Amino acid sequence: MASLLKRHLNTNYVPSDIERREIFRILEEPQTRLSKINDEIERMRETLEEMKRQRDELSQHIDQYRALTSSIRLLPQEILLEIFVHCLPKDHNAFMSSHEAPLLLGRICSRWRSISLSAPKLWTTIHVPVPAPAEMHPEQVITKAEHMVASKRMIGLRTRALQEWLNRSGSLPVDISLNQWAELVAANYANSAQPIVDVILSVAHRWRNITVAAPADTMESFLSHPPHNLPFLQSLKFIFVWRWQPGLNNRYPEYNICTAPSLRKLSFDQFQGNPLRLPVNWEHLTDLSLTFQREVSGQLSLNQAAELLSQCRHLVRCKLAVGRSYQAQALVHLSAFALPYLECLTVFEVSDATSMFNCLDLPALRQVTYYTCVAPHLSQRSSLITLLSKSNGSIREFTVNPQQFTREELIECLRLIPHATTLTLDNHTARHRRAIGAYGRNPTISHKDLLESFLQSTTGGHPLCPKLQALHVSSHLDISDEDLLDFILEKQSGLASNVLPLKRLHIHFLRPRGMDVVPHLKVMKGFDLRLCYAERSMETLFSPSEMVDIPDVEFPFT
Repeated sequence: MASLLKRHLNTNYVPSDIERREIFRILEEPQTRLSKINDEIERMRETLEEMKRQRDELSQHIDQYRALTSSIRLLPQEILLEIFVHCLPKDHNAFMSSHEAPLLLGRICSRWRSISLSAPKLWTTIHVPVPAPAEMHPEQVITKAEHMVASKRMIGLRTRALQEWLNRSGSLPVDISLNQWAELVAANYANSAQPIVDVILSVAHRWRNITVAAPADTMESFLSHPPHNLPFLQSLKFIFVWRWQPGLNNRYPEYNICTAPSLRKLSFDQFQGNPLRLPVNWEHLTDLSLTFQREVSGQLSLNQAAELLSQCRHLVRCKLAVGRSYQAQALVHLSAFALPYLECLTVFEVSDATSMFNCLDLPALRQVTYYTCVAPHLSQRSSLITLLSKSNGSIREFTVNPQQFTREELIECLRLIPHATTLTLDNHTARHRRAIGAYGRNPTISHKDLLESFLQSTTGGHPLCPKLQALHVSSHLDISDEDLLDFILEKQSGLASNVLPLKRLHIHFLRPRGMDVVPHLKVMKGFDLRLCYAERSMETLFSPSEMVDIPDVEFPFT
């Protein structure tokens, strides 16, 4: 019977009553065996779980004793503290966040917490963002009233945290950045930060590096601070609200803080007014940055810029936005002068600055960043050529927006920097639609032509910038992946003895990738290649890092 039934397995056959009884008989023994096997599996599972439990207990026991022998426990407190100091952020002041040092260090163990809380040098920098008004968060789901309540509570928390933070810094000089940034400022928002401002002002005698982005009322509290109580102040950076006009209601800031005796670095972004009227000891400055509001009246004229630079003979780093209109400005007679220590110069040019550059002697210049919105003219060379000719070929790092130059101008500029090791092509003005719209211009040189100018084979043996080691392109890259691959292969081949291969090539492009070039490249030791797309960062409401990297004013367009 069993053999007869076997042929009906896996079919739709309907067994008879006799066959059904036979099937039940046949299954008795297999079902008994299956039950025993399941019981054995369960027993073995329980045994395995017990073994795992014992293993975990032993591992925990061993780890607890091994932890006592950890090398880091043997480090003296002085060395451990030095390690903690190197954990602090280097490119910004410390955040009031438990995810970063120094707060994070106190969450590891009781010893680390004790050391970190008792070390004043860990608490000498802090970034304090004031919650932005509801109008700056149109995407949020809470109501304006709810936002005000949450904002007020957050200000209270940050005020208390700031006070405790500064107490931990002891008597050491402190670096503080305050952000209360908003272009359209309501009175209640301008006053909301007063508790935080009061705490910062209470330690003015310990200020070292101060950065403030705030409305007029807040800003004036800092600008008018008496200088005699600022013995350590070395650096000031003020970012003014765009629509702020000092002098309204007959209130003019006195800028007393600018006369601090140790002040060496001064930065005014979105500045309104004539900087020559500021009570600054210009000769003492090593770092100067002046960018201006978009109104014509707020920008630094060529005459003002030249006169200002002539008073800053010890500058090492300088950033200026120059020119009041798109018309050339005649420069009043000014004798040539030298800036013997100037190494880094950033220029935002609104009107042709050739006459100003003709006054300069820049023997130490090594780094130039140059952005212009002046359209090229066939009858007049770019002022950048004049500037670079002042460097005697000593430029090592060069940044430029290439779309504002003719092909001949750009090539000539690159020939003037034969020792350049770092080149950045930044489509700076593309982020300012008003400038692009004003000219309606397209790039005057293709990226393919430009890249080929660095190659031996396409330049008749005279490539541009033969010592170039780092190339960054954040301009709109108008080149195919195939041409890019050809460039990389030849540039990195090492066949030309007078041309160095690149160590770094970073390119940001705004098009879909046509071909992945990486698989076609052999392993190139020491070559950092990054081909990437622009990404947008997302910040949470009341983020402790909110606006820490406040963008500098990039162009004072009229």
